[in-house]
Amino acid sequence: MRMGRVRTLLCGVSLFITTFWVPVAAAIYTPFWYDFSCSWHGRCALLEEGRPRVLVRELTSYLAHTGTLEDPDWSEKERQHLSEARARLDVATVGAVAALLFLAVSATAAQLRRCALVNLALFPLLTGVFPFFKTFWRDLFHPLLFSNNLWLNTPLDLSFYLMPRRFFFWTIAMGIACAVGINGCILLVTWRKGKGEARGRTDQTTQTGGAMKRIGWMALGLVLGILLSVGYRVVTEDGASPPSVAEAVVEKKQGAEMMNAPSGPAVQREDEGSVASNGAPPFTPDMDRLREELPGNLAIPPRDKDERWMRDEAKKSRNELFGRISSNIASDEEVHSYYDEQTLLTRDSIAMLEWILKEHEEEMGERDLARHHFLLDQFKKRLAAIPDRQARALKRMLEKQG
Repeated sequence: MRMGRVRTLLCGVSLFITTFWVPVAAAIYTPFWYDFSCSWHGRCALLEEGRPRVLVRELTSYLAHTGTLEDPDWSEKERQHLSEARARLDVATVGAVAALLFLAVSATAAQLRRCALVNLALFPLLTGVFPFFKTFWRDLFHPLLFSNNLWLNTPLDLSFYLMPRRFFFWTIAMGIACAVGINGCILLVTWRKGKGEARGRTDQTTQTGGAMKRIGWMALGLVLGILLSVGYRVVTEDGASPPSVAEAVVEKKQGAEMMNAPSGPAVQREDEGSVASNGAPPFTPDMDRLREELPGNLAIPPRDKDERWMRDEAKKSRNELFGRISSNIASDEEVHSYYDEQTLLTRDSIAMLEWILKEHEEEMGERDLARHHFLLDQFKKRLAAIPDRQARALKRMLEKQG
């Protein structure tokens, strides 16, 4: 009797894993879901035309161990994270194959029927993470699977354009929907087959309820294990030695200036009707020409809500990464990634200001002209200071490790 319960429990877990992993694996290891997602999450359009298709096939080939990341634009931080992600995907695939073999060898039609019914109740419950997906993705899922923050993408990473968080949200939603459909089909097939069984056996409703109870306790145990693991990581990371007070204050001020500066300080956002203190509207350059002359410049104000959303997401990632650097818990790769991005953003601001002064200097009033020259000088000073800030951050990380 006890062995039968164990087999039923293993059947339920195996069916849960298999029916969810099969559609998700199809999305991860083939290029079709990536190609489709590029048409609606918007970031692929920021790359050159035709380039996302090539990069997607290179990525899927790499994840499937049939190719390499040959494109030189894959950053070193990104390559390291994708290597770690591929190893974890390999483990998940092995687990799914083992679950499928167990189902093929040991599961009976009655067990499949009961487990499919339980799964039809469990999978919809997983959608409960969707309203809190950002917290789940950043504070639970990645800290549990990875011991670093290499997964935080920046505009310097190709993954930033191919796989934003919205991509993973809909991938998980698709996996849940497909799993519900597969379990529904299994229930329908096995239900008809089970109608001819003898009625002298234990009541099916009681057996199903018992299976749901056991799987429910197992799910609760998994959740508690995850929470304990995340809590342990938070406690151990909080114990890291912080930088000196003076150094932390200076670094924080400098970092905040650099993170806020590229948002377009010298250009009024197109949806704002602000007026200067003297009553005259502030100078606004020809935005269409500016975007045409400086394509991909991250200092130019966003064109629409989607682009503004992507900028906000990138800024959140920078803020998190800077927080890790300030707390001396970032890796060398994260430090390099952060300051490489700051270099890119600052250079874009300089390029934007130089273009505005070159094309519109004669049209600008004295106040606007002085302001633009002042900002240009400040950005050049910040650009010159980045190597020193990066070196000091790396030195603190080295001292902490020593």
